[in-house]
Amino acid sequence: HNIIPIDAPQGYLRISRREGAYNFNEKVKFIMRQSDDMKTLNVQPLNSVEKYITGDYDVEILTLPRINMTGVKIQQSKTTEIDIPSAGLLVVRAPEAGNGNILIDREGRHEWVCNLSPQLQQSFYLQPGNYVVVWRAKSLKGSIYTVERRITVKPDAQASVDLFR
Repeated sequence: HNIIPIDAPQGYLRISRREGAYNFNEKVKFIMRQSDDMKTLNVQPLNSVEKYITGDYDVEILTLPRINMTGVKIQQSKTTEIDIPSAGLLVVRAPEAGNGNILIDREGRHEWVCNLSPQLQQSFYLQPGNYVVVWRAKSLKGSIYTVERRITVKPDAQASVDLFR
């Protein structure tokens, strides 16, 4: 057997979120990619520590909405620590089956987060922020009947939207 020495400076990464009323951390994972490369290097659970070669990485945390971080720097023999905010709970109630979306308001620009199902009551664990819920009953065909509600989700707090008021 031959031993060939190769310099491989390594560091550690830990992305964490504290325990909270609406944090289900054991279910949340994040994707590690080298900077400017869409190839997945690793899928790591939240609140765990993994070893990586030093350099810059892109991280996609699979929360609602997803958190994308670019240029996360791993330094030799150091642990890079990143904390993300606690989730909040959004409860959406509708008078009848319908279609809709939840959008996050980022500086006046709306970005899609997820679709609503036809159920009359739904719950979503969302990152803190300002959201817009857009909905229309299935029985109504015109866009004039579309309901739009703005709501703020705060960490460890419950917010609700009633689409019939």
